[in-house]
Amino acid sequence: MRRIQLSLGIACLFLMHLTPVLGQANNFDINGFPPHIIYRMQTIDNIIRLSKQSLQNLGLYFIRQDSLATNLLHDNGFHASLTEFYQTPVDELRGIISDLEFNDYKIIIRSDRSSRLREIVSCRDKINLKPSEVRGLLLCSDWIERRIGQKGFRQREMEFRWADSIMGQERLRLFYRTKYEDKIHKTVEEWYNGIKKSHLIGIREDSVSVCASLLRFESERLSYYEYWKDAGTTPLYKEAMATDQFKKPESLKRWEIYKKLPSWSLVRDVFESKELIALTTAQVDSLFGIPERLQQLKEKKKRQKEKYLQRGLEYSLVKEVLTPVQINAVLKEKYGNEVRKSVEKDMETLEKNGLLQGRDTGAISKELLDYKLDLKIANLLVELEKSREHVFKRYDLENNKPVLIRKLEEIRKLEKEKKKVQF
Repeated sequence: MRRIQLSLGIACLFLMHLTPVLGQANNFDINGFPPHIIYRMQTIDNIIRLSKQSLQNLGLYFIRQDSLATNLLHDNGFHASLTEFYQTPVDELRGIISDLEFNDYKIIIRSDRSSRLREIVSCRDKINLKPSEVRGLLLCSDWIERRIGQKGFRQREMEFRWADSIMGQERLRLFYRTKYEDKIHKTVEEWYNGIKKSHLIGIREDSVSVCASLLRFESERLSYYEYWKDAGTTPLYKEAMATDQFKKPESLKRWEIYKKLPSWSLVRDVFESKELIALTTAQVDSLFGIPERLQQLKEKKKRQKEKYLQRGLEYSLVKEVLTPVQINAVLKEKYGNEVRKSVEKDMETLEKNGLLQGRDTGAISKELLDYKLDLKIANLLVELEKSREHVFKRYDLENNKPVLIRKLEEIRKLEKEKKKVQF
């Protein structure tokens, strides 16, 4: 027992004077350590890369633990408890590895019991911390960590105060941008992909410049949010959020408007066909103002207790911006595939009834497609706005049906009657 007490006493003295003693081992050969000691050194070096000096210090420290464990085994035999010699509590490494290595190791291994100021120190190279700032942050980290868990201790508030006083707002915001760099890039990537998928990047716009503006905005926005959130100043936090609304890149503002457009929106259809109808910049600007104007119109109708069709109100605004030719082209693009499938069935019916023999099927298919698409659009426009022009257009189409359309109607009428008789 006396030998154990002596060994523990030596261990305490060893820990007290470890750094200056080990500093003399600069030329110590790491390869000279036993494999099991190397393994223990590797477990820490794999988490943070250690300097040669720290590895030597660590190796000697583990050797010393081995020696203490050997003495305990000698005195107490097989059932001696060796756990304390082969576990490495984080705080035990203080003074064995460098202060900065210890900081980085602790923030990874014991983040729950570490001051967030250590996280700032771990970003020292990226945010260009001065040596004096690093020292100040480390001292404050120790002070805070001694008080973690104490009743009434406001850790987050104290961490912010120390960081803000040592680094200042701009440097602290740089830390937030660095910390959340991956999150920022992921957000910008989602925004850009959404904007591109929604056909909102103009032909003359440079994708690189769009991404750059989004990245600048999100970096500034997030760093402001985090700063004022940690400051705990609710009014300033809300003010920062409101200010950011005015700083949003135009591409992002427009995408947010576009996302809110309902599936039936004609404005949405227009943007999906913007190259086809050669939208001008002025038209694009006016179209993005329509959702707000539509909301105002709806509120007016409600106040006056008038019935209205939302699609009809939107159409009344769209036709102020686009020409009839452009609107017609958009609707043809939207309903083209639907009508083509209908025409394919018509052609099958005509062929089955022997009405295509000796005739140009390509020309017939085009005639049916043009007519049915025109009629589809005419019906839709009457639904959106029952003007004399739209009603007359539909009337004219219905009374000038191609001969084959009339024959198809007769065939389907007979088929329908035949099914009724059979039933």
